[in-house]
Amino acid sequence: NRSGDLTVSQSFDLNGHALDVDGNVTVTGAAARLVMQNSTDALTVSGDVTINGATTNGYLTDGTLTVQGSFSSGSTFSTQAFRASGGHTVVIDYNEGTGVTLGLATPGTGTERFQNLTITEFTDVTLTSDIVVQGLFQVDADNAVSAGGFDLHVAGGWTDLEGPTLFDQVFLTGDPSVLPPTILSNEFVDAP
Repeated sequence: NRSGDLTVSQSFDLNGHALDVDGNVTVTGAAARLVMQNSTDALTVSGDVTINGATTNGYLTDGTLTVQGSFSSGSTFSTQAFRASGGHTVVIDYNEGTGVTLGLATPGTGTERFQNLTITEFTDVTLTSDIVVQGLFQVDADNAVSAGGFDLHVAGGWTDLEGPTLFDQVFLTGDPSVLPPTILSNEFVDAP
C-alpha cells in the first residue's frame, strides 16, 4: 500500500502484485507506461488516474485497474497511451459526492480504448470524450452516464448487472446485438 500520490515516469510493471494507492496516480513522460500483464495484477487508486506516457499497446493485457476518482489520458507522447486488450479491466468505483469524469485523448479501436469497463453501483460518470470499449461493458444499477453527445462504442458485449442506468446525451455505437434489450430511449447509431 502507498499513502499519497504516485507519479510514474518510466515503465511500471505490477508483475503479478497488487498495489493500493491512497491518492492520485499520474503516468507521464516519453518512457512512462503502466504494465499489467498478469491476471493477479491489481492497482486500486483512491483518487484520479491520469495517463500521458508511452504506448501501452501490448502492455495492458490482463489484471484490474480500479479507479475511485476520475480517469483521463493524454496524447503528448503517444496516441496509444492507454490501449488495453486481452483480459484487462478498468473498474470505475466511486460512490460519494457528485461523480467522476471519464475521457480518452485519442479514442479509437486502433488508438486508445478500454478492453473491459465496469461502472459500479451509485457511480455517476460524465464522459469528456468518445469512449471505446473493445470487450465487455458492465454497469450496475442506479448509475448515470452523461455526455454532451459523445459516443460510447461497445464492441464486445454489455451487461446491465442490476437494473436501470440513466444515459443522458450519450450516443451508443457498435453492433446492435451487444446492447441489452432494456435500452428504451437512446439513439443508436451503427458504427461505420
